[in-house]
Amino acid sequence: MVDTRSRRYEAAARWMFWSGIALFLLGLSALAAARTGGSGSWVCDPGCRPAQGTARAVTRTLGAVGAGLGAVLWAVAVLMATLRRPPRAP
Repeated sequence: MVDTRSRRYEAAARWMFWSGIALFLLGLSALAAARTGGSGSWVCDPGCRPAQGTARAVTRTLGAVGAGLGAVLWAVAVLMATLRRPPRAP
């Protein structure tokens, strides 16, 4: 059984909380950068459409993975903090 009243448990939950928020925000910023992309190139064979580069697709995928992992880390840290065992009675 894990001692939920230890300092290491509390430090791990705090680390997961802040890492989750940072990773979530980093993933969202990567998604926004992949979506806006600046001046994109166009492919005009029979009809014109924006070209989908490999780098943009990889950035979008990694951004989504980062945002998802950050949300999971944040949720687990909140659960770790709220589901701590009450202190023992003296």
